[in-house]
Amino acid sequence: METTEWNFPCDECGACCKVLDCPDLTADNKCSIYATRPFLCNTKKMFDEVHSKTMTKQGYFDKAAIACKQLKEMYL
Repeated sequence: METTEWNFPCDECGACCKVLDCPDLTADNKCSIYATRPFLCNTKKMFDEVHSKTMTKQGYFDKAAIACKQLKEMYL
């Protein structure tokens, strides 16, 4: 099931990229390959193809917010 509207609450801090030691993260926390980023980095594709089977979009966003907060505490 593919979602149409996608308003993932990302503030582009780069913490998730830092935990993955991503070589494509620029100095200003932008993805240098955003248009062709890997599946793991594409929140919409991850939700549509994996997580939509077990949770709602809001549930996914809520879990992501918790993980984001933890990553920021660890990496920023």
